[in-house]
Amino acid sequence: MRISWMGAVCLVSACGAVQAECDPGAEVAREFVSGYALRQEPAMVHIGRSTLVTESFKQSFSTAAMSRASDTDPVLGTQAVPSAVKVATCDAKSPWVTLAAADGSAFKVTVKVLNTPQGWRVDGAGAVNMPARAVAR
Repeated sequence: MRISWMGAVCLVSACGAVQAECDPGAEVAREFVSGYALRQEPAMVHIGRSTLVTESFKQSFSTAAMSRASDTDPVLGTQAVPSAVKVATCDAKSPWVTLAAADGSAFKVTVKVLNTPQGWRVDGAGAVNMPARAVAR
């Protein structure tokens, strides 16, 4: 079992229940989605400035945002976004983290995290840089 200082703090704080078997990447996934959902700037600007995502994610987000045929957000979908998210499922042996609404509403999003030389980063979320089978339903 690996728990970082950040993950251990999250276990006992209001940031959401991070399961003990989660890598610290689960907290990075939660932090990214929370920040993205509550951003005050356009999505492209927010993603471009983010240090929580890989370059691959940034490129895929740009492509997805440019090719969108509807108003559906490529990361969050058309769901009503809660004010707080928590880790619903994760596995230290897998890059997939599922986040859910902290208030119990139906919101769900799957995030792919990687441990890069720069630390844990989001490499996929929602429909961005994700295989169809991994998108939360």
